[in-house]
Amino acid sequence: MTGYSLVESTTRTPANLSMSAKSLARKTWLCPGAGGRHVSIGTTSVDVYLAERIYGTAVLNAVFGTGVGLAHQNFLDVLGIDTVRENLYAGRVFGPDGRELPKWSTIRGKHEICVRGSDHVTWHKCEVCGRVLYHSYDPHYLSPEPEVHIQIFDYLGALWVMEQRLAERVVAAHLRGIRTQKLPVLPEPLDGLKEVRC
Repeated sequence: MTGYSLVESTTRTPANLSMSAKSLARKTWLCPGAGGRHVSIGTTSVDVYLAERIYGTAVLNAVFGTGVGLAHQNFLDVLGIDTVRENLYAGRVFGPDGRELPKWSTIRGKHEICVRGSDHVTWHKCEVCGRVLYHSYDPHYLSPEPEVHIQIFDYLGALWVMEQRLAERVVAAHLRGIRTQKLPVLPEPLDGLKEVRC
């Protein structure tokens, strides 16, 4: 059995889309269902125009209310170009002045997963695109076991489930603003929701 870890940013200051970018996103890749806070199924890479600079020194962040992650080039370099190509969609990031931020990329996983919990579980299926939106509090785990040939899974666009070896490489690089947590894999979900699949 392959081990997995949850990899996330420690920042509590996500980036925000500019007003015009928000309007464009609603017309193109941001699903209007479930409060319009997730990417439509079938969307690959997205480019974003931010309302302000990216705050802090964390190498991972997210675009608030969209389900789109942000990654600094230092983070992507640790993953390696082949791992990024096989597991992530990457897009461009533009600052408030309209200039591209070449050290930053949007990231979306090519494979999604539910990071499950047992307490305070909420979930529903988007009435527009069908995406399962699942949220719970610690303790987190995976169930059922993920497909073993996949190295990175996307969870809500801001949290990343990685094969243990890859997560250890991220930890060993001493990147700023990264937190990891090992995830047990359980044969049955503790939330009682066997039918829920992301």
